[in-house]
Amino acid sequence: MELDLDKLCLNCMEFTIADGICTSCGFKRGFAKRRLRGLRPGAILHGRYLVGRMLGEGGFGITYIGLDLEQGRKVAIKEFMPANVAARSLSGIQVISKDRENFEYGLNRFYEEAKTIYKYRRHPNIIHIYKLFQENGTAYYVMEYLEGQDMQAYINQKGGKMEFLPLLQIVLPVMDALERVHQDHIIHRDISPDNIFVGSTVKLLDFGAARLAYGNQNRSLSVILKKGYAPAEQYYRHGRQGPWTDIYALSATMYKALTGVNIPEAPERLKDDRIQDIRTVQPEIPSYSADAIMKGLSVKAEARYSDIREFRCAFMGEKSPGGNKTNFDPVLRLYGVKGFYAGMSLTETEGLILGRSASECQLVFPKNAAGISRLHCGLFIDKEKQAMILQDMNSTYGTFLNGRKLEKGEAAEMKNGDRLSIGNGQVFEIEF
Repeated sequence: MELDLDKLCLNCMEFTIADGICTSCGFKRGFAKRRLRGLRPGAILHGRYLVGRMLGEGGFGITYIGLDLEQGRKVAIKEFMPANVAARSLSGIQVISKDRENFEYGLNRFYEEAKTIYKYRRHPNIIHIYKLFQENGTAYYVMEYLEGQDMQAYINQKGGKMEFLPLLQIVLPVMDALERVHQDHIIHRDISPDNIFVGSTVKLLDFGAARLAYGNQNRSLSVILKKGYAPAEQYYRHGRQGPWTDIYALSATMYKALTGVNIPEAPERLKDDRIQDIRTVQPEIPSYSADAIMKGLSVKAEARYSDIREFRCAFMGEKSPGGNKTNFDPVLRLYGVKGFYAGMSLTETEGLILGRSASECQLVFPKNAAGISRLHCGLFIDKEKQAMILQDMNSTYGTFLNGRKLEKGEAAEMKNGDRLSIGNGQVFEIEF
């Protein structure tokens, strides 16, 4: 892709420099100063990503605006740059560790965060990561550049609090995102207004505190929390954490958004709980939603909702799943990796058949598709066995699961992230 970098503004990454000034943001070329800890503007990472101005910095990392030189698109680039244990070399590029042990520990945490987010790169309400790599003595990940603002800025823009209906448009997508990560026994542990992005699409950000948690309640979890949003169990290394932990934080986020008031810290509430019922501050909130928020804010974890589905039903005034709820109620997602359906996705709640028959298949291939039978294979949700099943339908050229060819008519259980291959280079990734 041919890019005219002479016109590129390192402040906004638009190709709008004319006579040394950006017509989009007013930036003057030649005035791109870097902060002491940051990369110099104009640096190239991984032979592909051009670094622009610094967007933000924290104790563990720095985020920059950038440009993917291959795709020609804006990106955000996060660099692992811990403030107390690393420094920048005189070149303005290389990172030098001052405490190797703590640097390596933090680097591993940085990688964990990136891998967690990358796993959900196709979820519309979770920030997307494109690339993770090591360079310059540290690590980076490249993610989508979001146009908009975080929820805290949005609340401030509205005068410090917001109405109920606009809040719904923000929190329901967040609930969808949390339900998805909770399926893998991952809890976010840092839900707050500044980790929810409000733009053309609502996005859940910052999985730096996320942990594989409630699959093993005996393991110790690090004490990472945000005052006013973290429940009591998050203050202790062996506190029992799970979906109810994120439910508390999301309830606190809604309470702050609707009232403009931060709730007291959880340890204070354990001693003397003086939290004001949300209805006394915002009486127009539906009673069932107010009840759900206050229950979600229960100091004791066992008094809260146990999962997001139950919480969402109560919040929306819908009938609780109750006895009909099962632990296995997935949605099957099929993503095209290579072939006719590359880059596309298909979502099913029961199952689907792949093949060339337009009348019998839900995913239809052209009649001249090499190696694809009329009825080639099927993907099915078996709720009784609590399993996802791939079955070859006596195809001529075979169905392949992670490279293994199934026997004719064979049914095999699938796992999240498995790859299905059929025909001449038709490859799909499975998610549920």
